[in-house]
Amino acid sequence: VLQARAAGFVERAWPLAAGDIVRAGEPLAVLRIPEWTAAQRELLALSRRPDARLKQALRERLLALGMPAALVRAVETDGKARPTWTLSAPRSGVLLEFTVREGMTVAPGQTLARINGLDTAWIEVAVPEASGATIATGNIAQVRLTGAPQAALEGRVESILPALDAASRSLRLRIELPNPEGRLRAGMSASVNIASG
Repeated sequence: VLQARAAGFVERAWPLAAGDIVRAGEPLAVLRIPEWTAAQRELLALSRRPDARLKQALRERLLALGMPAALVRAVETDGKARPTWTLSAPRSGVLLEFTVREGMTVAPGQTLARINGLDTAWIEVAVPEASGATIATGNIAQVRLTGAPQAALEGRVESILPALDAASRSLRLRIELPNPEGRLRAGMSASVNIASG
């Protein structure tokens, strides 16, 4: 979940929408945060003075305002205030939500984007109630995707959900699968064989 660290304005938003794939470090939006600019200028004005405690207090103020530590260091290193900040994807994955539009105002704590990583995927499996006694978390599961039945994927039972589906009399399991190539997508179907514990 990416949230606004402070109040500001969106100067630029990349043309993205829910469902798009993003890579780690990819820019999503440029935000202008006036409160950061004023505090940065104070820090830079103090850089000519030898008062280390006052400089540390200003650094802490910038961090308390939500400015990333790397940005504070960059301002001190090159001696230039940065009126804008580029919001970037912290990880690769699929955008579940992207609410940023150019010109909009953002408030502290406002959710701007949600990204779901694709390194691993869960598959939810329904098993008959009678099979529940032979299944435990950690059991190995072989999964064959309907679209590619020749290649079996191996995963583990991550959890057994506590509620029984009353209509089908089945238990629901979550199996975690590695997804290094990003082949697994939400909504796919598969056949599953679970080794009994």
